[in-house]
Amino acid sequence: MIPEWSDSRLYELYNEFINRFLLEGKSFITEVDEIIFTKENLKEVFIRYVKNFDESDKSYYQKTDLQFAGASHEVRLIFAHANWLWAFAASDLTNAKSEAPKRSYSPDSNLKLREDIIIDRGIGSTGPWFKNNHYWEVVYILYLFHLVLEKRGEINSIDDVKSMFIKVTLSKDFDYPEFTSVQVLRTRACTMFNIILHLSNPDKYETVLSRGHKYRICNSFAEILNKAPEEVKESSIDDKLIFIRQEVARILDNDEFSFYDDEIGVIWGWNGNYRFSSYEYTPLSALQYKKALILYGPPGTSKTYSAKELAQKVILHEYIRKGNLITYLESIDNADKLKEITKERIHLKQLHANYSYEDFVVGMQIVDGDTKVVPGYLLELFEAIIKDEMPHIIILDEINRVDLSRLFGELFSAMENRDDEVDLAMGKLRIQVPKNVYFIGTMNQIDFSLERVDFALRRRFVWWPYGFDADVLKSIIKKKNDKEKVIDDKQLIKYVQKCIAINSLIRETDELGEQYEIGHTFFAEIYEIAFRFVEVQGRIVDILDSEGPLKVLWDISIEPMLDAFLGNMDYKSKTGKIADFKKLFIA
Repeated sequence: MIPEWSDSRLYELYNEFINRFLLEGKSFITEVDEIIFTKENLKEVFIRYVKNFDESDKSYYQKTDLQFAGASHEVRLIFAHANWLWAFAASDLTNAKSEAPKRSYSPDSNLKLREDIIIDRGIGSTGPWFKNNHYWEVVYILYLFHLVLEKRGEINSIDDVKSMFIKVTLSKDFDYPEFTSVQVLRTRACTMFNIILHLSNPDKYETVLSRGHKYRICNSFAEILNKAPEEVKESSIDDKLIFIRQEVARILDNDEFSFYDDEIGVIWGWNGNYRFSSYEYTPLSALQYKKALILYGPPGTSKTYSAKELAQKVILHEYIRKGNLITYLESIDNADKLKEITKERIHLKQLHANYSYEDFVVGMQIVDGDTKVVPGYLLELFEAIIKDEMPHIIILDEINRVDLSRLFGELFSAMENRDDEVDLAMGKLRIQVPKNVYFIGTMNQIDFSLERVDFALRRRFVWWPYGFDADVLKSIIKKKNDKEKVIDDKQLIKYVQKCIAINSLIRETDELGEQYEIGHTFFAEIYEIAFRFVEVQGRIVDILDSEGPLKVLWDISIEPMLDAFLGNMDYKSKTGKIADFKKLFIA
């Protein structure tokens, strides 16, 4: 089905693309009414892109610049269409939606695109695999283009094209004798397979863009599938997903959910906050595997909030896995019921400079005039939870504020060898980390360089970068804006672009770098400022007005932060740097 949170224009554009470009042969992504889609032109694209495959370690566009050097306008424009289709339906390729077709057309990106073909929202997040697999995703798209030209006369409508796309994608019958390397697609995973299936028939194919995700969902909803008719159990993975959707919709009394919604994603172990890492898995799966995770990055990037959210998901995932799927689904709208499951199993410890090993593990205290060994926070906690089979998560907030090596002491060894007791330095006490205990730390990169972290600590945790996230920024503001609209949608898109630009300049500035990015929660304050303007003026304001909310946010938050970041730089240089940032943000 078409999810309510996607933009219906995606599906309209897909149909228009098929009709105008594939069937009529005209340019779809530009305003110029010209015939470009011919066998001769497409064959040259295959020669340049597929036959002359570049195996070097250059970037994708460095390679294509060389491959298409000297190509005709028509040939380059066909390739630009393939790259537009690659990016246009993804939720997490904000800049690439326009940059992919422009950059694949020419190094200087001088292609003038139709403004209405860039849709901000998509049908799902594609993740790092999609970007790293850019070459083969486009090979698949080009092969679909080839089929349309080969079967002209047999296919006469948009529905004919869609049916052919579905058939060849499911059969993986990729065969082009002149370009035999296309057959690699038979054994290769491509996210575009699932994107094309969904766009071509959204009623039958879910917005699940990874085949691995499809299998994980089916495995996690086994309690529902076990009750399915035999014909469903023996059917395709996509038919099983449809059956699961119908049953979950019945239980929730809501057929507009997504398998990527937070409440549903926790069932199959999904957590999508992984855009800043090259890992092919999520923070949730990393935590479940390693049982120790540190979220690090600039301030204002939702690390503490994300740690709590992760903790809840680990506990709920285990609760569901223990045979409580239906009970959980029936409780999704009951916040109190879900809180009962998690509230006593999440332990938040705010760290600070005076918090020590003696407080955390074991220490000496004077009791009634005698010096006694007293168990610290961890030993008492382990004693209390040892008999609970459910996960317990210890959140160590702002670990950069303490001497980590001293704080952890023998805990390093105990974390790695959970089957063994480890002798402590005093009182003949021992420590053993229960198997159901998970650790999540948060760390501000500005305050504590990753290179200074003790190796023993580094190898016992998965280190997960949390940086500025444009999608999270949009989500935060839209969520507030849905309740009481004070910001125009088009202005919001332009505002987010300004935030992206200012952080890009921060990363490129020698005196700063990515650890000084401004977090999305700081930029999200624009909503509250705009709200106050609306209260005074009684109407939606222009947040981009140089004397409006944008200027207020700059004055009270962004400029003081940049001033602090630039530290001891001489006054003239600092003023010049800040002026450069202001031009990007306010001009």
